[in-house]
Amino acid sequence: MTHLEAAFLGLVQGLTEFLPVSSSGHLVLAQHALGLGGAENLTMDLLLHVATLAAVVISFRAELIRLVVGIVSDASQRRLALLLVAAMVPTGVIALSIRGSITDAFESPVIVGFLLITTGALLYVSPRLRKGSGALSELRLPNALLIGVAQGAAVLPGISRSGTTICAGMAGGMTGEASARFSFLLAILAISAAMVLNIPKAASLAETQLSTVCVGMLVAFVAGMVSIRWLMRVARRGRFDGFAYYCWAVGAVAIGVTLWPSG
Repeated sequence: MTHLEAAFLGLVQGLTEFLPVSSSGHLVLAQHALGLGGAENLTMDLLLHVATLAAVVISFRAELIRLVVGIVSDASQRRLALLLVAAMVPTGVIALSIRGSITDAFESPVIVGFLLITTGALLYVSPRLRKGSGALSELRLPNALLIGVAQGAAVLPGISRSGTTICAGMAGGMTGEASARFSFLLAILAISAAMVLNIPKAASLAETQLSTVCVGMLVAFVAGMVSIRWLMRVARRGRFDGFAYYCWAVGAVAIGVTLWPSG
């Protein structure tokens, strides 16, 4: 993998990790377009996720500090922490149950295309079914579990983690901004868990391609900071029509280019 390819993948990861368009789906399509594949790229994906994890931790550092400190002395922060942990339970069960059986999805632009179209439909329909007005403090356990289920389903490339979790939060009565904040806090736990499970692979690639990895991670970090701010502005409006249209377009192109007769 060249430095330019790593920078491109870092840009794709950073922009799409937090925007509701599926970073895993975009990375599959980007790697397919570049002719990349194999275990090396799966490990590179993980390292790019480390960079976007750093971006979300820095962006939400005040809330994280308040949460960690408040676990001991603040009942509302303790309750939020318990809801985050509860949401991770269905996420972990679903992800570990289906991860091994969806390898083909990570090699198929057609599957990714159909899943992106599904994400687009969710983004378009969900805000129209119910307009939430609840603050993050009003989140209840059933809705937290639903958000966890949504995050677990996002292990499929093309299903947006941020999109599904935010829509699930809004379906449970929260505002778009409150749903986005819970989604980002939950992402910190989910990405951290994935990192822990794959540390040996990540360390091996980092040692052999250090400069390439650093380029990709730096670009992913900067792009991630930008996309977080962008999504928070969109979430305050509670409508994701533009991203829905985008997912439909990219999904259709991925399917069409792959299936269109070449000769």
